[in-house]
Amino acid sequence: MQISLRWINELVDLETVRLDDLINKLTLGGFEVEDVLDIKVSNSNTIALEISSTANRSDSLSIHGLSLEIAALLNQRPKRIDYSEKICPWEEDFETLESTTILGQNCSDFIGLIVENVDDFTSPKWLQQKLIASGLPVENNLLDFQNYILFETGYPLEFYDLDKIYSKIESPNFQLYLATLTDH
Repeated sequence: MQISLRWINELVDLETVRLDDLINKLTLGGFEVEDVLDIKVSNSNTIALEISSTANRSDSLSIHGLSLEIAALLNQRPKRIDYSEKICPWEEDFETLESTTILGQNCSDFIGLIVENVDDFTSPKWLQQKLIASGLPVENNLLDFQNYILFETGYPLEFYDLDKIYSKIESPNFQLYLATLTDH
């Protein structure tokens, strides 16, 4: 996994940490730093680390998860992130929804939203820079945000073309539901 130290620094203070010390701490923490990369992003260079972790550490396979691990290894508190502190104005609406048995047993949340009138598929520069520094391709804003959210949080996000779904089922009325492996 290629991680941008600039991105990690948004979540953990790395300003006073020497690169060699960080690599040593990561190695002692069970993460193998395979390579140190100097990547040109826009008009500046950024350092990225190619890191591998053991199979039992899936919690650290995201920027957020690895940042928490680095904070612990450096004996620091993670930086407070505004977007993780904000209360969503529609949170109460989700709390009142009935949860089906399958949702209660197998996943914490499944939310479906319809996004309409997307005309510009160009990703913002800040997003492109983060993806490039992390070795991810820049494609279009939907795929880029999908990759960003997965890479930062570890949580998958899927986009579906609603018009294609309508054309396949030949109706604008349908329901999404989660099925277990036993529901074939």
